[in-house]
Amino acid sequence: MASSDTRSHPSAPLNREQVERYLRQHPDLLRDALPDLLADHPDITYHTLAATLPERELGRNVVDFQAHSLKHLRQESEVLRVGLEEMMDTARANLWLQSCTHQAVLAVLRADSFTDLARIITDEVPALLRTDMAMLSFEPGLPKNAAVVVQEVPRSFIDSRLGADERFALRPWVENEPMLYGSNAAGICSDALARLSFGEDLPEGLLVLGSRAGENFYPEQGVELFGFFADVVEQCVRRCLCR
Repeated sequence: MASSDTRSHPSAPLNREQVERYLRQHPDLLRDALPDLLADHPDITYHTLAATLPERELGRNVVDFQAHSLKHLRQESEVLRVGLEEMMDTARANLWLQSCTHQAVLAVLRADSFTDLARIITDEVPALLRTDMAMLSFEPGLPKNAAVVVQEVPRSFIDSRLGADERFALRPWVENEPMLYGSNAAGICSDALARLSFGEDLPEGLLVLGSRAGENFYPEQGVELFGFFADVVEQCVRRCLCR
């Protein structure tokens, strides 16, 4: 008994008549699918045009505008592709930072005392925000039981580092800052500082994020998420010390 060969064989290439017949049977293909196909795959656009526009032999002093236009189109397509990839990478990074910030916010909201709040910021927040250290710092005037769990800095220290009317400072390089970092000063190379203001109730404070790497923070960075976290910390301090 003869057995049939069930192995698949590669199909023959389509000829022009078959392609034309298919397009006539599916008139919406070019309108609906082709623009997205060419936009997503600029190499197809380039090779299609290259095949459609054959090379031409021109005189020595004749400029081939056709070839120039095709080359320009390919360059523009590559720029758009790279730009889209960079935009997607930025969007993913922003979503990741937003998620990290939300986790840090939930952590500080669990604090039931000022001591617990300072501990969470020092022990838990660095891992959540992917930085090397975090802490609270205050100018003189906190209640004694609160002052012993945070770093105290001299009066007007915060204005001297941030500026009198500024809330944030993102410093790419930090030279030895013992008044803020104490014995850890030599290990901090860049930092992010946020002013915490409490009116007449409490002295001004700082929320500090520090990094052992230089240029981990820099002035061009956005401060929206850092500012949101600082706002939450500010309210937590009020809840713990002003009740």
